[in-house]
Amino acid sequence: MMSSLFLVSCNKDDTDGGPAAATIVSPAISNPDFSWTGTSQLGVFGDLASGNSPFEVSGVDASGKATFSGQIAGNAGTLYAYYPYDPSVGRNPRYVHFNLPQYQFSADNAANTFLVATPVEGVNLKAPVEMIFNQVCATLELRITTPAAATIVGVSITCEDEPFYIQTIADITTDELSFAPRSAISARPTLTLYNSSTAPTAAGGVFTGKLLVFPDHHTRPVKGTVLTDNGCYDFDCTSIAGAVDRGDRITVNYTLNAADWYDPSVPPLPTISATAQPSPNPIRTPIKVVFSNVIGAGLTPATITFTPADPTGAVTYTLTAKDIATGETVVGFGESNKYLQPSTPYTIQVLDASQTVLANSSATTQAAMVDADMTIVNPGADLSTIVTGTSRKSKIFLMPGAYTNTTNPVIAKDLILFGDSPSNTVVNASAFMIAQGTIAKLDFSGFTWKASTGHFLRAYAYDSTGPFDITDLSFHNFVFDFSAAPDGVGYGIIFWPRARAEANNTSEHRGLVRNYVIDDMVYIGTTTTNPDDFYAVVLQSGSDYFAQYRTITVKNSTFVGIPCGLMTLPSTAGTPPAPVGVDQVTLNGGVQPVITVENNTFYKVACKSGPGAASAVIHTGSGTYSFTPTLSIKHNIIVFGGSVSTFNIVNCTFNTQDLNQSNYLDNWGLEGQAWNFRSSLSSFPELGSKKAATLFSNPMDNPLANGASFHVTHAAASGAGDPRW
Repeated sequence: MMSSLFLVSCNKDDTDGGPAAATIVSPAISNPDFSWTGTSQLGVFGDLASGNSPFEVSGVDASGKATFSGQIAGNAGTLYAYYPYDPSVGRNPRYVHFNLPQYQFSADNAANTFLVATPVEGVNLKAPVEMIFNQVCATLELRITTPAAATIVGVSITCEDEPFYIQTIADITTDELSFAPRSAISARPTLTLYNSSTAPTAAGGVFTGKLLVFPDHHTRPVKGTVLTDNGCYDFDCTSIAGAVDRGDRITVNYTLNAADWYDPSVPPLPTISATAQPSPNPIRTPIKVVFSNVIGAGLTPATITFTPADPTGAVTYTLTAKDIATGETVVGFGESNKYLQPSTPYTIQVLDASQTVLANSSATTQAAMVDADMTIVNPGADLSTIVTGTSRKSKIFLMPGAYTNTTNPVIAKDLILFGDSPSNTVVNASAFMIAQGTIAKLDFSGFTWKASTGHFLRAYAYDSTGPFDITDLSFHNFVFDFSAAPDGVGYGIIFWPRARAEANNTSEHRGLVRNYVIDDMVYIGTTTTNPDDFYAVVLQSGSDYFAQYRTITVKNSTFVGIPCGLMTLPSTAGTPPAPVGVDQVTLNGGVQPVITVENNTFYKVACKSGPGAASAVIHTGSGTYSFTPTLSIKHNIIVFGGSVSTFNIVNCTFNTQDLNQSNYLDNWGLEGQAWNFRSSLSSFPELGSKKAATLFSNPMDNPLANGASFHVTHAAASGAGDPRW
């Protein structure tokens, strides 16, 4: 606190109520930033009704003692005083306004100093009166160390969460302050100190400036900007320790970093959205980046960099055409060499092809997945010994590497079998798996199943096994590679249910799959023209017609060289109808595509032999199958590679409500090719199908090969096919 002693003497008796000439003497002020000058003025009240009287300085001696003189009206029973004098202050000493400049100058701190005297009662104007003056403001001393030689023009500061008061009301009868609500008038978000000197600060030198602030009684972090003659620096220092009170001097030290310099004439980089995503497995902690705001106006982002505190751990991700089209991507999931460390802060930048930074952001990855019901398996293991047994955990994670499956393991309880990515986790299988009994969930993802023969999964409902009931059977982010398997019985089938009434038993053993989903899958089969008569997604022979389904959905997938089609569903009396939906699937090099069709691409469709028909959308064996739910066949691309060019639904009948032409619109094919939907849909020939000579960009038989793309070049057909292309 700052204080001084005032001696008051009067030249006239104070009992007649008239103006009294008075002399006030003040010793030097203890604040080193303040001293009395020849222009200093006090505001003085002789009592509550005496008005606001100016006292002019009449002299300042060598010690700093100042003498003031003026007239006091009234009887001066109590003496009140403040500094500096303000003629706009009225006759009430309880409302003295102090207005602190938002923009201050380093040489003018004395002009911004406010003092209030402690009231003195029972004043005798004939005798000296001692008065203690207190400082109203606190001082923030900013000590800024510069990394390079520069002239400091000014420093602007802000405090977290709330602005600065620039107006206060002093009740000088009690020496108390009050503040109006923080409004556009009473507060400002920043205070700025301008440097009155033009002398440069050397590299490593310290600029010192003092800002006066009204007391706030809060601990508040200080942020700010230093403006130099050649650019700006941002700084963010620790909070002010303790409450800020009247008369306090708080020193704020900060060393500027060269990396924080920027040219204020250059617009700041836009900020992009970066959000940490839940960990999908024990080794992945992805981040979703949305950068659509930096696409356009000639800007073409090419890469995104993720840099932790240790820059040697930086990760660079090259954006795909799909990323750029959607303006977003998820990095750290699915790319074999793009691991982001768990619980790690990253600085994120989007760069163009010339490595110019277009935008930036930051995010901290989440912790890696930890699950007590999960077993982590290392490469080299045989899954035949891993997935069996009732005591195993329900989740099995395959670390990146190669595995085998040499026998036919029986899965009798829930199983979530997942790897990191199909590109780095491969199962070389010479045998299939078997599902048996009641199972709530079978989920397979994140690895490649490379079969030298056979298929992936069977389920039995025989006398020896009893029925099976699978609630959810699902495949996603998955690759089935049957390209090396020889042509033979049972080749290339994902799921083959066996459910029948056996000859030696009159009982019927039924199998039920309630929900069967394939999503985001690549199927690589054969491109030969004489494959076996089997189906990729579901093979169900006529003798196995006691297998039932509730829903079958295939979407966002690519099929290359399927043997005979996607599914055959034998019909039988009493079998509940299955709503079958296949959404956004690409079929390449296949033979006899048999599928419920919605947003699919069929590439190089060809068939030399097949059961019941040349090419079938859905095959239902020798009988007929009635679809009660609506079957949707639309937004597909169908490109034939062989002599057959008829796209059919075989042995299926439909209820009247299913024959809705809006469900069969906008199917695409190459010029000169034709297809129809057989007699069951004969009243809707072509069904809105369209043709275009050019549909694809760089199609290849192997969709996993470098440069493979089934991107649709025909603008009108851009909504059809596997969306990854």
